[in-house]
Amino acid sequence: MPKTSKKTIREGQTERKTYAWAQLIESRHSRPPEKEPVRNSERGRPRLNVITYPTSVTLSKSDRDALVYWQEQLSALLGRQVSLGEAAGFTAKVCQERLLLLQDAGEAPAALQEMINALVGGE
Repeated sequence: MPKTSKKTIREGQTERKTYAWAQLIESRHSRPPEKEPVRNSERGRPRLNVITYPTSVTLSKSDRDALVYWQEQLSALLGRQVSLGEAAGFTAKVCQERLLLLQDAGEAPAALQEMINALVGGE
């Protein structure tokens, strides 16, 4: 599992960690991207500053409902419409970071149920 870039900021006695991927999600549409001219005009959609990959996935109804829930939550927090792909990426990155914290603490789960309990804080 790849390590992700994070930065620790000290505020008084508490430490707050910031993650580059979270900052990217927050800033993705904070200012309009510059349009690249197409020939002599500026028609067309501006380029994204993030490389995206089209995928085809099959989801169960409950999985799709969970992603739609997170899509709505993130859209409300960011004040813009978040795509289903962004919501999936966000949840995957949060789980990845949590698992890395567990591994760094020497508490790497050995089985799926152990991993789920560790990620959600169950017994």
